[in-house]
Amino acid sequence: MHTIGDCYVVSGYTGKTNKYRRNEMIQVEEAYRVVQVGFEMIEIIRNVRESSKEPLLKNLDMRIGIHTGRVVGGIIGTKVVRYDIFGNDVLIANKMESNGVDSQVVISEATFQLLNKNQAIMDRLDFTFHKEVDIPALGKTVTTYLVERITVQSNDSLSYDSESFEEPKVSSDPTTKSTKSKKNENTDNENEEDSD
Repeated sequence: MHTIGDCYVVSGYTGKTNKYRRNEMIQVEEAYRVVQVGFEMIEIIRNVRESSKEPLLKNLDMRIGIHTGRVVGGIIGTKVVRYDIFGNDVLIANKMESNGVDSQVVISEATFQLLNKNQAIMDRLDFTFHKEVDIPALGKTVTTYLVERITVQSNDSLSYDSESFEEPKVSSDPTTKSTKSKKNENTDNENEEDSD
């Protein structure tokens, strides 16, 4: 979408699908693509760091933070015009990055629950409880997970048949792949759209 200093802002919603036709399957795929982008960005930084002879680049690294939620988007600026997104879920995404770990992808509970709706995706990723992140401005705490890619030997394309979608499993142990689900407290707004 754009950069803020050394921070990249990425959205999984491409605008190709009308927001009223974006079903759960499409949202899961969008979230998975953002996670994949995070893995690729970390790999590129790792390659630059390892292949560079420049001493300053030997410490180059990045944290990836991902959250799924609702945003309001629009054009801002008069001299420098750009598209930007706003909302509580943008703040949560920012907190995922700032509470992240170098060379790691960190996701929120909301993103975890969305990915958990497709077993094919869950079989490609490994999740480890990271920590609870307090967000005083919103008066809430968000559970976060570290995500790692599991190497898949066959074609990495996803199948979205009805058997792939299962309700999230419930577990009281936050270190397991599946955890208890939390309800999204956001209200619907005609000008908002789900985004990663």
